[in-house]
Amino acid sequence: MPVTEPGTGPVEVRSPAGDRASSGRGVPGPATPTALRVVPTATAAQGDPSRTSAGTGAGPGGDVVEDGFPAFVEQNLTEFWRLAHLITGDADDADDLTADAMLTAWLRWPRVCRSRSPVAHVRRIVITLAERRVRRTRRERARFTLLLPEALTATTPGPDTPGIVDLRRELRRLPRGQRNCLLLRHGLGLSEAETAATLGISVGTVKSQTSKASTRLRRRLAVPVVDGDTTSRRGC
Repeated sequence: MPVTEPGTGPVEVRSPAGDRASSGRGVPGPATPTALRVVPTATAAQGDPSRTSAGTGAGPGGDVVEDGFPAFVEQNLTEFWRLAHLITGDADDADDLTADAMLTAWLRWPRVCRSRSPVAHVRRIVITLAERRVRRTRRERARFTLLLPEALTATTPGPDTPGIVDLRRELRRLPRGQRNCLLLRHGLGLSEAETAATLGISVGTVKSQTSKASTRLRRRLAVPVVDGDTTSRRGC
């Protein structure tokens, strides 16, 4: 899909076909390790923002961007896909959202690579796009239920267990800030500092929001607190 930005040459967003790889946790990964790329076309050599002087070296936060946007995508694509999948719960949606986020990041690349943390900047793009997709899906399901309520009552075989369904439902019921902190900290495995940088909040707020989200989920899902659980302890 060729895309042209004023003042730059066109780029092509490629999503080659391939079998899904496993993330090792029972969750499918992107179609291929390099499935979603933004590749400058030959005519964009002079105008590709990922190859300007602003796109070389390292970002202020230490994220490596010295090889430009294509290398940045190669290094971080899997993480961005996992984040999209955590929010939407759907592998196909995660593929689409990751591709959209990479295109958005390329168009904003001079600004992205000058940010304190380019990776955190693109995580925010993924979160924004994923939340929009979730809201749109909810509206579509609500309309569908009004038209054909019996269609959603039939049981169909699938990979989800009742526990997974309950967890996804309760995650969506959490306030936005609590949900994002919980997903980034325990779903994506980011540190408190990385989560704070991604969401643009303080480390203290990350601790508070994560603790509240964990407590609320335990209460709603009736999950007992296991000895040695350090979810809400300082420094976790």
